Amino acid sequence: MTSTRAVGASVAIVREGKIAYVRAFGTRSVAGPPVDAGTKFEIGSLTKQFTAAAILQLQDREKLSLDDRVAKYVPAFPHASQITLRQLLNQTSGLPDFVETNHFMKISQQSQGSFAKIERMAAGPLHFAPGSQWEYSNTNYVVLGRIVEIVSGMRYGDYVRLHLFAPAGMHDSTFLAAEPHLSNAARGYWRGMTGKGPLSPAPAMSESWTSAAGDIMSTAGDIARWDVALQSGRIISPSAYALMTHPAALAGGKTDDYGFHWWTDSYRGHRLLSGLGDTYGQSSCNDVFPDEHLDIVVLENIAVTPDGRSDAAAGIAQTIFDALVPP
Repeated sequence: MTSTRAVGASVAIVREGKIAYVRAFGTRSVAGPPVDAGTKFEIGSLTKQFTAAAILQLQDREKLSLDDRVAKYVPAFPHASQITLRQLLNQTSGLPDFVETNHFMKISQQSQGSFAKIERMAAGPLHFAPGSQWEYSNTNYVVLGRIVEIVSGMRYGDYVRLHLFAPAGMHDSTFLAAEPHLSNAARGYWRGMTGKGPLSPAPAMSESWTSAAGDIMSTAGDIARWDVALQSGRIISPSAYALMTHPAALAGGKTDDYGFHWWTDSYRGHRLLSGLGDTYGQSSCNDVFPDEHLDIVVLENIAVTPDGRSDAAAGIAQTIFDALVPP
């Protein structure tokens, strides 16, 4: 925290399927009360893991197929007849990212979002033929959230609470709409769009814009419970979890390093699965070392480093591996 000048953080570590460590550091806001185990952070794009799990759950229950075309559920969405659910999950659809729209920050601060607005913002040409390349796009997961609603007949948040939070035992998790009313929420900080300015309160992001791509607030302990539940088969089948954490297959036989919001990587020769998220002023990192049965969760109320990685999570991993697996 000293090196990153973070205001506050919460850490959880899972070992052999059990939560072994939960600890809070720093303060919820500058000169504010301390972070504790119940402090809720915006987890940003880590929400996408929940959206992907909801889709996989519905496939497990034979309500849909990953190879269905988007047009089966949202026929009016741009390019719906060309794109499959699997391509949305793998970020290989070619759909433009609505967040990259010119002046998006100003737009998001001055107006309420909606699925219809995001649909219009994504109406441009595809960036590439679906399945041929990988490109991160929040639009993909907004569409997936809408499909969850259509197939289940429930609002996205209600589905997540009932079918994901509840079986995982995530009793401290909620959504951005509740943030103004929370007494124990972390306040986000940033250094401007360049990351080089003075530390200041970050702009808030409305739930109407984040949707199924970044709507959840949680605690480090709850994300650790999420990992345990996912890995144990309580949320989706073992085969669905294997698919979720497997790299995307691109046209021509190439693969990428992204599953369904799990990046596949390695650390000191050991397999690493990473789920990352950020808002303007908060960040989340969910690192899983499957062969060591080790998970490291770090939530911080400051914007992440430019490459999206958490310096804190990397430092914790180094410390643990120095003890468990000497260099």
